[in-house]
Amino acid sequence: MGDWKNGTFGCFGNCTLCLITCFVPCMVVGKTAEAVDKSCVMCCIASVIPIVNIITFIGIRGDVRDKSNVDGSCIMDLLCFLVCPICTVVQTAAEVGVFS
Repeated sequence: MGDWKNGTFGCFGNCTLCLITCFVPCMVVGKTAEAVDKSCVMCCIASVIPIVNIITFIGIRGDVRDKSNVDGSCIMDLLCFLVCPICTVVQTAAEVGVFS
């Protein structure tokens, strides 16, 4: 098992991805979901519904961790998302190469 390609607060490593995530986070969540074989549209829609967005993203992040062999847990994913959701979405999307 390994670490994330970008640190949690390394969201400026890919400025394009960071800007897109700031203005249209649902699109980035959808594209990240698509990278782990989930429905882009359904996850994009779920990402704008309070509470459902957290559950959906934690599931996507878990799938990305599994696919990329990254250490972590659902609790750590939840804590990262609650502390800085934009940074966490950027970190997860960067791991699977969204907009790179």
